[in-house]
Amino acid sequence: MDVIKEVCVTIAEELELPPERVTAESDSSNLEKWDSLGQLQIIMALESKFKIKFRTLEISELRSVRKLSQRIEELYDHR
Repeated sequence: MDVIKEVCVTIAEELELPPERVTAESDSSNLEKWDSLGQLQIIMALESKFKIKFRTLEISELRSVRKLSQRIEELYDHR
């Protein structure tokens, strides 16, 4: 599974953006719709898609495609 690709697709869907706008380099500073509400939508969608649970304290730090993908991979490794 290509986690980065899946994260990009999920973010594009949740923020209602064209898929090509969200890349591995995307983060909350370069996607205008990625605000605090968008962050919650993204987190909930990723938790549902990957059947994982992020810790509450880490959610505010996971504000890029790369950080989200990395954390998802870590959570998979600890299953």
